[in-house]
Amino acid sequence: MSAISGPSAPGVTQSLLRGDPGYEDKRGNTVWQALKPDRHPARIVAAASEADVVNAVNLARNENLRVSVRAGGHSYVANFLRDDALLIDVSALQDIRVHLGRRVVEIGPGVRGAVLDAHLAAHDLAFPVPHVGSVGMAGYLLGGGMGWNGETWGGLACFNLSAVELVTADGRRLRAGPGSHPDLFWAARGAGPAFPGVVTRFHFEAFPRLRSIRRSIRAFPWAAVPAVAGWLHGAAAVPHPGVELTLILAGGVAPPDAHAPTLPSCLVSITCFADSSAEADARLEQITRSAPDISGALGEERHDSTIAGLLAENSTGTPRRIAADNLWTHRPVDALTVLAEHFARAPSPDSVVIANFRSLPGPAPDGAGAVLAPCYAMWLASWDSPSDDGSNLAWVDAAARLLEPYSAGCYINETDFLSRPERARRSFTPEGWRRLQAVRSGYDPQNRFHSF
Repeated sequence: MSAISGPSAPGVTQSLLRGDPGYEDKRGNTVWQALKPDRHPARIVAAASEADVVNAVNLARNENLRVSVRAGGHSYVANFLRDDALLIDVSALQDIRVHLGRRVVEIGPGVRGAVLDAHLAAHDLAFPVPHVGSVGMAGYLLGGGMGWNGETWGGLACFNLSAVELVTADGRRLRAGPGSHPDLFWAARGAGPAFPGVVTRFHFEAFPRLRSIRRSIRAFPWAAVPAVAGWLHGAAAVPHPGVELTLILAGGVAPPDAHAPTLPSCLVSITCFADSSAEADARLEQITRSAPDISGALGEERHDSTIAGLLAENSTGTPRRIAADNLWTHRPVDALTVLAEHFARAPSPDSVVIANFRSLPGPAPDGAGAVLAPCYAMWLASWDSPSDDGSNLAWVDAAARLLEPYSAGCYINETDFLSRPERARRSFTPEGWRRLQAVRSGYDPQNRFHSF
């Protein structure tokens, strides 16, 4: 039995050349945030079907244009906007098919995380959807996918993929899986923008929906960051099924007339997915009882939530100017101590640091996205005025340079590899990088698809 919903948008393909009426609005609307890169594709094609994708790839070959692909448009660096390229927008391919007996799901590349979760909830199923519900599933999955309860549900969401359907650089339609084009299937699990094709459908296994989500929130003084990071790093070393351990730095910039800067707050969020509130509370107790006794720490707050509620809390709201970068690290205490000191100098009061602590019980499954470490940290600047672009971009870049001694690699979905190209290579193992170049050469020998 199957349940089908969310048909692809009807209508003919829209194709706009640079200079056509509506081109600039279309170009700007492909980017989810307010910081729009000054890069201009030669042509933008909005696909309404897989056949449209084939036609667009063939058109690019006939016009000798390189190809970039946009689905959700949530890339911080808008990698898909490339000068003089043919941009294929697949955001209208939003069909969802749930095979209830096997818990297998098929989705189009334009499906958003919150929409997918709502459809799965109707069938008592779940998936490690992105932490922000507006994120498109295509870029999220191709780049690895760190989502809700992801460590328990596959490690990275891409490792739940069972197959992808795609269009290659020569216009062929292929299905890649463990038994068919396994090298392409390997690349689909984490290659990100370097994937040599346009995915038109993802196949993956969903999970039984858990009955309880409990959150523990506690605030610590900013000076306690090293002690709090050490506590969470130690707690993550012992696997706790269904538990996400997160440290958040937020706030910290005083008004211009203030005599001294305001220190950031250090929040600890522990989210537990379980079959009952009692089971969730028992797991939370195992972790929170070892919390450091620090003067000035606030008491713990616990509350129930749902995946939809978690997504609503992380809603992006009105578009702002955004820049971000990240690292994986085996030395979270050292890295976060440096990052906290740097955070106090953030030019925007709406900057944030998010660090996720993981247990990593074994090697990652086979896939391009194999760079993992016990801690993932991401720093993000958010502001409104174009006049503040320089200071905020410089702050994000400076953090990356300061943290380089502690870096074990990067997560490609949140890496600024356009301003610092060497960071793309750091998002893969040396062997994975070599294999990815070989896959690209085999399926895209003319380098038709843009990469990093």
